[in-house]
Amino acid sequence: MSILFVIVSTMLAVWLIPSHGAYGAAVGLTASFFISCTAYLVVGRHYYRLPIDLEGAGTIAALGFAFVAGVWLIDLAGAHAGGGLFMKAALFAILAVLLVIRLGLFRASKGGTLTDGGPAIAVS
Repeated sequence: MSILFVIVSTMLAVWLIPSHGAYGAAVGLTASFFISCTAYLVVGRHYYRLPIDLEGAGTIAALGFAFVAGVWLIDLAGAHAGGGLFMKAALFAILAVLLVIRLGLFRASKGGTLTDGGPAIAVS
């Protein structure tokens, strides 16, 4: 699977960097990571019974996309350096709280609670 990442990353770099520079590199690496992680997920679920929360994984991806889109819109609006940084930090904090709530990272699990050293994610 790592070979898949290298191949896809190299192809996208050769294609995107000459025309888009650093943004092309960022998009190429992001797409390569996504393809590689998806391949690991598909192959892993084929050979092993993995308890992967696909809805949770989709939530993580959607919130990541929302953050990138939000940062892009903040930059597009021409926010001032200090104000733009504050807005980006606020956006990150809001999306992080939504992720914590969605995944239930603070609820108690069968193995204990966060305060007594038990696992953070509930076990079914």
